[in-house]
Amino acid sequence: MARSDHVPTDALNKVAGEVADLIGRGLAKGLRPSGAPEAFESLTGGAGGQPLNIGDTLSVWRLDAAALKRVRESAAEGDLSRWAVPSELLFHVILLNKEPVAFARSRTRLESLDEKALCQLNESPLAGLVSDAVERVNRNEWRDPVAAAPDAVARLLEVPSYQFRGLWVFSEAREESRVLVIKAPARSRKLRWGGLLTTEQFFEGLRERRPLGGIS
Repeated sequence: MARSDHVPTDALNKVAGEVADLIGRGLAKGLRPSGAPEAFESLTGGAGGQPLNIGDTLSVWRLDAAALKRVRESAAEGDLSRWAVPSELLFHVILLNKEPVAFARSRTRLESLDEKALCQLNESPLAGLVSDAVERVNRNEWRDPVAAAPDAVARLLEVPSYQFRGLWVFSEAREESRVLVIKAPARSRKLRWGGLLTTEQFFEGLRERRPLGGIS
């Protein structure tokens, strides 16, 4: 079973409080549970019995411009872990009555405790896609050795210029990665939804199409 990168409980509670504040001020009406306002005032990452909770939380990683250039030139040798860089963002699945209905993004580096961590809150099918991807990796329906590795860690990989999102599963002990495709352009033949790819297959899929201009 792949774990996510460690996120301090205080950081999750801060995000939960900011989400609850937005809902309480009527800025995310679709997420407001039925009943009294108290139903979401105690929103936390691990609260039981509450209709609104934070589910899976993943660190967000990307391929920078230099890495993408090497990928396009077929010069990105070795495992994906050599090329992916952290974005200083976290992706949170928001559950309403245990169902993924929205996602939030928060910043991991704050200059003060008073600074807002939450930078995005969207009702979106993406929440369900990410939640489903995490479940599939945990089930390891492919019986893949990387997904089964005791030290496997799951992260959200985003490549905006290729309109790509995937779940990156990495085993440091094996020095090997897998990428589960969550979202990619419909015309991509090699980046099909639900495909579990090696680094080489993933890079081949990116090279299949030209990137969008002006987006890294």
